[in-house]
Amino acid sequence: MRRLTTALVATLFTLTPAGPAAAAPAGHRDPAQCPGGAVCGWRETGWSGGPVYWSPPFDSRTCLVEDGLGPFNSVWNDSGHPVRFYRGGNCDGSYVDLDAGTGSPQTPWPVGSARVLEV
Repeated sequence: MRRLTTALVATLFTLTPAGPAAAAPAGHRDPAQCPGGAVCGWRETGWSGGPVYWSPPFDSRTCLVEDGLGPFNSVWNDSGHPVRFYRGGNCDGSYVDLDAGTGSPQTPWPVGSARVLEV
């Protein structure tokens, strides 16, 4: 069931590659505002309403949470590592993994926390 849920969420999650093809729609913020090496979240879709970001060093045992600043409805991973974005606020609940250099201008559900994998 978990594999099916993850697969469903992954198909709903819009991935955006890094580089020129990642230009945000007019009137929206650009995910390039995410500092190099960071994991970023925006409160609104289209990379608006932020960003809030976590900077290295990262530890794969640490749950990244910004109490009072989330949840996030668009995210970007520039950490250099895969990142797991969770629906729950304590790295729990539904999740989707994003490779480095990818993000989503509109997550399928508000993201409450994240964890950098394979550090």
